[in-house]
Amino acid sequence: MLTRDKRFKTAPQAMFLASNNIREQLRQVLARFPFDTHRYAFTRCSRCNRLLKPVARELVSRRVPPFVYAHAASFAECEGCGRVYWDATHTERARQAIESLAPGR
Repeated sequence: MLTRDKRFKTAPQAMFLASNNIREQLRQVLARFPFDTHRYAFTRCSRCNRLLKPVARELVSRRVPPFVYAHAASFAECEGCGRVYWDATHTERARQAIESLAPGR
């Protein structure tokens, strides 16, 4: 559990985030739990945190904007809520931002 609540500061299953700043919080989390952003980032739903699974383009043609359907190479769908995801420029920028906060950078 990640928390800013000082009551849980020493709880064994909690990680106390010292800063209010999101970048500092990410640095702290990545220092303790490093991960491969190209393998694990954007593999879960931002709404319900369930795993995303690849889905055929044809199955999402009416569920995404026409421009997205025309330009996105692949799509993923949440196993829980059914939300559809695709790679775009914002995902690569987010990966780069996360990697820049990793220890040793």
